[in-house]
Amino acid sequence: MGEPGERVGTQRTAHLWKHFIKRKDLGKYYNNWRVECRWCRQAYDNRKDDDTIPEPKVLISTTIKMKAHLKQCDYADINELGVIHSPTPLVKSSSAPKRHKTKKTTEPTSPLQPSSRIDPSDEQTLPYSTAYIWAHYTKREDLGKYHNNWYVECKHCRRAYDEQTDKTTAKEPTVLISAMAKMKTHLKKCIHIPREDLLAFHEINQKMVPLKRRRVDKHDKDVQDDNSDKPQPDDDGSIRVIVVPSHKAEEPFWLARVVAEPRKDDECVDITWLSRSSSGTYVVANDDSIPISSILCQVVVTEDTPGEFTLSNPSVDEIHQGLNTVDRPPFSFVKTEKVKTNPPRSYLKKENSATAGSGGHEGGRRHPIWQFFTKRVDLGKYFTNWYVECNFCLSAHQANPDVVQRPPTMRSTIPNMQVHYDSCPNRPHDASTAPSAAPAGGASHSKEVMVAKEERLPWRCLWRHFAKRVDLPRYYFYVQVECRHCRAAFPSKTSQEPDVMISSPPLMRQHLRDCPWINFDDILDHDQNTNNDDVDDTMDKQHHEAPPSPSSVLYEAMAFTAIRCDQGFWIAQLGYDVTSAMMDKGDTLVEVTWLDRASDGTYAFTVDQEIPVHTIVCRVQLVHEPSSKNGGEGAFHLARDELLRIETIMRER
Repeated sequence: MGEPGERVGTQRTAHLWKHFIKRKDLGKYYNNWRVECRWCRQAYDNRKDDDTIPEPKVLISTTIKMKAHLKQCDYADINELGVIHSPTPLVKSSSAPKRHKTKKTTEPTSPLQPSSRIDPSDEQTLPYSTAYIWAHYTKREDLGKYHNNWYVECKHCRRAYDEQTDKTTAKEPTVLISAMAKMKTHLKKCIHIPREDLLAFHEINQKMVPLKRRRVDKHDKDVQDDNSDKPQPDDDGSIRVIVVPSHKAEEPFWLARVVAEPRKDDECVDITWLSRSSSGTYVVANDDSIPISSILCQVVVTEDTPGEFTLSNPSVDEIHQGLNTVDRPPFSFVKTEKVKTNPPRSYLKKENSATAGSGGHEGGRRHPIWQFFTKRVDLGKYFTNWYVECNFCLSAHQANPDVVQRPPTMRSTIPNMQVHYDSCPNRPHDASTAPSAAPAGGASHSKEVMVAKEERLPWRCLWRHFAKRVDLPRYYFYVQVECRHCRAAFPSKTSQEPDVMISSPPLMRQHLRDCPWINFDDILDHDQNTNNDDVDDTMDKQHHEAPPSPSSVLYEAMAFTAIRCDQGFWIAQLGYDVTSAMMDKGDTLVEVTWLDRASDGTYAFTVDQEIPVHTIVCRVQLVHEPSSKNGGEGAFHLARDELLRIETIMRER
C-alpha cells in the first residue's frame, strides 16, 4: 500500500486505495492524485513475451473512477477484491435521555431490526454514476478536449466500421462531445449496439438517481412543477402517442409522446419523439415542439420492454387510413384530464403582435425574422441550429458580385438574426414597416390570399401544384410527387432540389403552406397560367379550370375502379377525378394505372395509360396483402363478394 506511514485515503475510502498505487511522479490533477491499478500493474510486469497485456491506465483518484475501474478490471482477484462499497457495519445504538447523562452502549445486533429491513415493494435505485455510459464510448485523446469535455466515439459504431470490407462506402463513426445528454441520445439511436447491451443500458438508466444540481433556476423550477402533467400509462400498460405525417416516402409517419397536453388556445404542444430502431420497436429520443395542426391522430403503443414501445397492427391500419383520408377533421385533445397552468414554451409558436423588427423572445422556424434569412442546408447544423444567410445581403451580392462579397453565415438563433437584421446595410428602408413580406422567391400576400393559404383545399385542387414522378416506384397505392413551384425555382433561384413526397393529402397541404416559391394568388386565380417553361406539365388541362363541385365528382382521384373489356373487366387506379361532365362528353380520356392479376390471385401495379371514361364500370374495394407471394408494397386482393358485385353490375348494364 505504498511507503510506510503514507496516507492512502480516509477511513471511508481505505478499502479502495489498497487496490491502487499512487503515481507521485505524475503529480496531482487539482486536488486528486494520479493513480494506477495495482492488479493491472502486476499483470503487466509478469507478462510473457507472447502476451498482449496493455500498460496500466492512469486514473484520477476519485471514488467514482476507482470503483468503476475495479468493477471492470480483468486482472483483479475476486477473493482479494471483496466489497468495493464503503463498509458500514450495522450497529445498535441506544442512549438514555440527555438529562440522565447515561453512558452510550454500542453492540452488534442480529438479525436486522424492522426499521433496517428493505421493503421489497420499494424500487431499488443506484447512486449517480456515468460509468455505464462511458462503457460504450472510447475517448479520443488524440483530438484533445472541447472546453472541459473530451471528444469520444461509439465503440459499437467503430466495431461495425472496422468489420466493413469496403471502406470507400462505409461511414466513419461520428465524433461526439462527452456530454451525458449527447452520449445517451446516441446510444438510444445507435443501430449497431447489441440488443442485450441496449436493454441493460435502459435498465440502469431507469434506476440511476439523477445528479442533484446545487442551483435550480426559474426555468427548471417551472419544468419540475410541470412534471405531473406527463402522460401516464393506462391500466393495461398501454400509452397514448400522437402520429405526425412526414415528408419521407420510406417513413410516412412519426410517433411522439405528449409531454403536457396544451390549453384550448395554444397552437403548439411539447412532445418527445419516439425513434424507430432496427428491430422495429420505438425508443425515446429528443424533445421538441410541434404545431397542433400537424398532428394526424392518436394511437396506442405498449411498453413490453422497459424503454421500448411496440405499435400494434390495428394502430398501423388506423394510421394508414388517416393518411389516405381526403378531408380529415383537425385533431383535438378530447380526453384532457390535466391542463398546464402556463402556456408551453414552444419554439414554433408565432406571436400575433410580433414584428420582424421587434425583440420578441419567441424562437424557432415560425418566428417572423425567418422570412429575411435563408437556410444553408449544404453546411448542415451546428448542434440544433442551422447556418443561415441574410436575404438582403445575398441579393446585393448576386446583383454585383465583384463589389459586394457573399454574406457570412451565422447560426440561426433569434438574437443573432435580430441583431444582423437591425444593422443590415442592404436592408430596404421600408423593410422594417413590412414584416409580412414574402421570402425570397415568393410574392406579396394580401389578406384574402393569406386566408386562402390556410384553407384546407380539396385534394383535386392540390394536384395542379404537384407533378407525378413516374420514374419512381409507388409507395403502397400512393404515387411519388414533387412540387411544381419548387421545380421551377431550381436551379435559378435555389440550389436545393425539390423534395419528393408521397401523394398523401395532409403532406401535400402541409407543403403548400410551407413552400417558399409558390405564388399564393395562383390558388385563387385558377385561370392563371405559369410563365416558367421548366415546369413539367404532365397533368390534364382540367386542373387549370375552376374546380368541380363535390356533387359533380363521380370517381375520386386514386380510387380503384373496374374497367370494361372484351374478356370481362380489368382493375385500374384513377390518376385524377372523373366528373359527370366528363362522362357526358363520352370521348374524354382519363389517366389510369393498371393492376395486373398474378397467378396466386393478387393484383400489383404495372403501367400507366389513358382510357375513355365511359369504360369505367364501378368503384372497387381492394384488400392489401402485405404477406402475399408478390410481397411488394403493391400487392392487393379482390374479395369474393366484391367480385360478385362487379359481375352483377356488368350484367345489368
